[in-house]
Amino acid sequence: SDAVARALDLPLVRNANALVLVNDGLLLFARQRYDDAMGKFTEALALQRGEDKRLYGEGGGLRDERAYYRDEEELAETMGIGTESSLVTPCLNDLAMCALYTCKMRDAVVMMEDLIREDPTRFLTERLAFNLCTLYELGSDSATSERRKRVMQTVARRFFLHDVGAECFRIN
Repeated sequence: SDAVARALDLPLVRNANALVLVNDGLLLFARQRYDDAMGKFTEALALQRGEDKRLYGEGGGLRDERAYYRDEEELAETMGIGTESSLVTPCLNDLAMCALYTCKMRDAVVMMEDLIREDPTRFLTERLAFNLCTLYELGSDSATSERRKRVMQTVARRFFLHDVGAECFRIN
């Protein structure tokens, strides 16, 4: 029936396999098994990228309006069972944190910057901005760090990302 089809296309159901992998990765991260956690996050990222291509197409725009049921998503969030419509940002953010803990900070920065370049409106979130700015501070001198953070803040302004507050950019 139509109701069953809609229920199966909710983000919670659609992203279930990737969400299990993310949770496994978080458990491994908590146990300081960073390389194993990176494997889980990488696998979840690949699954989610495939799901996003199916749902959004190559251009990032919604392919089929019926695939997006805002009322059901709001209901799921209200009930406490909601999930993000895409797990790409959290996967990559967690993957970057694993890279940091395995002394691959440059890789972590590159991964996060590439995601922002790909689609700032989808992927430049508060958490990603804060973590990336923290990495800038850890891996660069003060002037370079400040410049990179200001560039990212300019990108957020240019794309009208009002939900990413100034405090996320850690600018002095």
